[in-house]
Amino acid sequence: MEVWGGKANSEEILCLASDACGRVASVGSDGLKVWSAAEGRVTHHVSKPTVDCPTSVQFYKRREDSLIVSSGTDLLSFDLRNLSEPEACYSVGVIGEELNDLSVHEKDQYVAVCDDEGVVRVVDLQAKRLFKTMRRQHDSVCTSVAFRPHRPWQIVSAGLDCRLVRWDFSRGRPVQITEFSHETVSEVSADSASVGHPSINPPMIHQVDFHSRGDLLLLAGGDCSVRLLYGTSRNALQEAVRWDGVHNSSVCQAQFTHFAPNRLAVTGGNDSQVIVWNFEKYLKGKPPASEVSGASSFPSSSVVKTIDQGSKINWLTTSWDPADCRVFVADQTSQITAHKILS
Repeated sequence: MEVWGGKANSEEILCLASDACGRVASVGSDGLKVWSAAEGRVTHHVSKPTVDCPTSVQFYKRREDSLIVSSGTDLLSFDLRNLSEPEACYSVGVIGEELNDLSVHEKDQYVAVCDDEGVVRVVDLQAKRLFKTMRRQHDSVCTSVAFRPHRPWQIVSAGLDCRLVRWDFSRGRPVQITEFSHETVSEVSADSASVGHPSINPPMIHQVDFHSRGDLLLLAGGDCSVRLLYGTSRNALQEAVRWDGVHNSSVCQAQFTHFAPNRLAVTGGNDSQVIVWNFEKYLKGKPPASEVSGASSFPSSSVVKTIDQGSKINWLTTSWDPADCRVFVADQTSQITAHKILS
């Protein structure tokens, strides 16, 4: 295990991203930082007021020296070779409404962002203008958004209304809406346990992540669950696996690992646990989505590694090199922790 940063008076890190060039980007109240994953040190830093109150960061898919940050009501695009000012700024939000998650299209042509009002916006980076605004499908905060690989006009959004929406963003219309049932799971927090009152959480969705093939989707659930959905380009995304009983509090992060995307996924929760699990066995011989009759439970024996982080998880990302199997964790401290998963 390695620990990066953590200087006195440093601010909590809210979000992480990594790229295939061995870099990790972090954002928090003290701005944007880019780290060398090999050395665990900061190589670039953009602070206030250029980057103020950032909430999300992503590297571009094809432009290896560029990344984009959501900051306040703006999207700020940076070239790491010249950080004196953003190379582009897109004002897409509404004053008083914070931008949440963002996603970069596989061809770097579009960026999508969601907000507290449940609105999803898509920006055309080439035309430098707002391309589509999609409303009235989320009744609460929209927490996560993701473009679907190999389906150039599809995007999904999810939120605290327990709803997953798959959009055709060329038309700005939903093509699938999935309501997850309010089957509650008892969650005992440190405070509530002391007085004997467990909290009850509905299946709010805190994060979505597509596999690079585009047919698998992970959901991090507020009901302590992780769901794996499956669907081909012609079929709706359907729940294939529901993973319960490993996290004992809300799951805030669920991602396919970059270093072993066809075998391993990683999750993190408010229970301070980081869990790596193997989904490969289940997916062998996976039937078409039209034949999936119902979700099955994922066996606990599929857990590869469990890490007690000691603090609630804010964000996870992973290394891209198959020879460097690390999970990078941002929690409620000012540090990034790098955990080696496979030797």
